[in-house]
Amino acid sequence: MRLLRTAVFILALGALLLPGCTPADAVCQPSDLVAPHLTSPSDYAHVTSNTPWLTWELKAVTYPSPGAPVACHAEKYRVSISTAPMFRGGLSSEVTAMAVTGGWTSPALEYGKTYHWNVTAISDGLPGPTSVTRTFSVGSDCTEAQLQAPVLLEPANLSIVHTSRPTFRWDTTMTCLPAGYSLWYHEGGLHPAYWPEPIDVSDLSGRLDDIGTDLTDCTWYEWGVSACTESCDMLSGGSAGPGSFGGFTVMLPGTTSCPALPATPTAISTPTPVPPVPVGEKPWEVTANANCRVCPSGACNESGFAPKGYLASIEGRNEDATWFRIKDPRGVSCWVWGGALKVPAGASGLGLLSYPTPPPVEEPAPAQGQCSGFKDYRTCIGNPPCTWDRVNQACVRP
Repeated sequence: MRLLRTAVFILALGALLLPGCTPADAVCQPSDLVAPHLTSPSDYAHVTSNTPWLTWELKAVTYPSPGAPVACHAEKYRVSISTAPMFRGGLSSEVTAMAVTGGWTSPALEYGKTYHWNVTAISDGLPGPTSVTRTFSVGSDCTEAQLQAPVLLEPANLSIVHTSRPTFRWDTTMTCLPAGYSLWYHEGGLHPAYWPEPIDVSDLSGRLDDIGTDLTDCTWYEWGVSACTESCDMLSGGSAGPGSFGGFTVMLPGTTSCPALPATPTAISTPTPVPPVPVGEKPWEVTANANCRVCPSGACNESGFAPKGYLASIEGRNEDATWFRIKDPRGVSCWVWGGALKVPAGASGLGLLSYPTPPPVEEPAPAQGQCSGFKDYRTCIGNPPCTWDRVNQACVRP
C-alpha cells in the first residue's frame, strides 16, 4: 500500500511540473510547431535517382542542434523544391504527417540539375516555421566526353550592368554532374598575360554572387564558363569541357556616357534568348515596416516581418489585389498589405492565390490614423505612419 501511494504521488507531482506535456500522438497546435529538421539527403549531396526519398523530423529547438522529438506531430507537411540557377517558383506538395518523422518521394526531377528543398509543418491550415533550405544535385558524375558548354544567362550578352560586382548565372543542358565549373573574365583587348586566374566554382547551382574584386567603370568585359571533371585545376588531373563566352559593359550609376560597345566582340557566341521576367518574379520594394501574415487580412496570424527597404519576391495576389504574398527575409511565404509595397503597373495581372479563410474580426481595427489603438510594437510599426514611442511604451502618430 505504501509503495502504491508513493507511485501515485510521483505521477501527480509530474503532472504539476509538466502541465504542457501532451501525448506523442497528439496533433500540434499551430503555435507549438517548430521548423522540421531535414535528415536526408545531406546538404550538397549528389543523388543518382531522379525521384529521391526526402526525409525529415519534427524536433525540439535546442542549441546547437535540434534535440529530441517534440511531444506532438504536425497535421501535415509542405515540401517545396526549386531548380537552379534562379530558384524561382518550383514544385510544392503537401504530405500527410507520419508521427514526428516524414518522408516523400518527389515526382521525376531532371538529371544534371541542382535543387533547393525545405519543409514546413502545418496544423489547422496554418504553417509553422520553415526548415533550413538544403541543396542536392541529381545524376552521375560526368565523363570528359559528356561535358558540354554551359548556357550563359546573366549578365546577358552585350548588356550594360550598373554595378562593379555583377552576379553571374549560367545553366546546363547536361544530364550528368561535373566536378565544378571554371569561370574567367577579363577586360576586352587585355593581353592574356594579364588576365585574372580563373575562378573555381564547386557549387553546381550555376551561380557566382561575388568575384571578390571591383570591376572598372565604363569598361567592356568578356567572360566565360566551362564545366570540369575531377577538378577544375588542370594540374590536378581535371579536364575542362567546351566553354561559353559573353560580354558586357560596366556603367555605374551617375555615369552619363561610355564608349560604344565593340562592333564585333571576340569569342562571343550567339546569346541564348532569355524570356522577360514576369512582374511577379521581380523584387518589389517594401516601403514601410510591415507585418507578414498567413492570409490576406489584418485578422490573420503573423508569420513573418518585412522591414522597410527589403526587396521582396512576389508570388501572387488576393482577389482585389490589395494584399500580396511575398517571400520574407527568411524565405517564408506570407501576405503583406499592398500599401506597404511599391506596387508596379500590371500587378493586377499576377496570379490569384488561394489562402486559409481569415478568422472573423471581433472588433474593428483602429483606423490608420488612430495609432493609439495599436497596443504592441510589431503591430504599431506594421501600420504606417504610426511609430512606437519607447519612452511611453505607446503607439503614436508623428
